[in-house]
Amino acid sequence: MFSGRKELGESAVLKKVVNLPFKVLGRAARAVQEREDAAMRERMADAVRADALASEVHIPKFDVPDDYQPEDLQVTVDQLKGFMNQPPFAIIDVREKNRSTQIPGSQSIYMSSLDIRLAELPPAGTTIIVYCQNGESSTLAGRFLRFRGLDEVFVLGGGLDQWIQENGTIEDSP
Repeated sequence: MFSGRKELGESAVLKKVVNLPFKVLGRAARAVQEREDAAMRERMADAVRADALASEVHIPKFDVPDDYQPEDLQVTVDQLKGFMNQPPFAIIDVREKNRSTQIPGSQSIYMSSLDIRLAELPPAGTTIIVYCQNGESSTLAGRFLRFRGLDEVFVLGGGLDQWIQENGTIEDSP
């Protein structure tokens, strides 16, 4: 009887010795998996932050060469008023934000969607005036449209700020 207990004890010790590497390997594997999971969570958080930043400041990647600078792209407020008296003309507002007011008769096409909404622009032969708040985004939009072959595209120099400063009429945006 005593020898049976001894054998059972030896068997238990042997079992513990045999299972010891599996326990150590299991802990090591869990540690490696936890590190990999933490790294994956960090990469996902970085991707979410990058997506949020891109959606806040999205400006499409227009395929316009940096050295393409049409000379007669900018027009003044007085020139714009002259265009308004000589149809056909269209005024395109490319602002993304702060759109509570606009130049009367403006069509709104966000700068971020201009490249995919080209079909909504007026037909050929129509003079198109593009504006934004201060003239920066609209200059890029005007260069893009000219590069795409629309020769009658102009940019309001100074944008809506200049229009208001020179007492141009405004209306509430829809």
